[in-house]
Amino acid sequence: SKKGVPLRVAVESESEVSIQLLDSAGHGIWKSSVSPMNTGWTEVPATSRCKIGVCYVSISAGTFEKVVGIVVRP
Repeated sequence: SKKGVPLRVAVESESEVSIQLLDSAGHGIWKSSVSPMNTGWTEVPATSRCKIGVCYVSISAGTFEKVVGIVVRP
């Protein structure tokens, strides 16, 4: 929800991890890197960067990539 709690991602990895926010067309609109062995949460600015509708979060490290869809509601 645009008025709700921000989206947070927790990553545990021995290598650097890239977190990317993609718009509904798959274009990158935000990117961040998480250092190895980080134990904190990374806030993804979905409420401020995504339009209402579908966005995607891509998490990648080396050859691994996972993309998940999220729905931003008014």
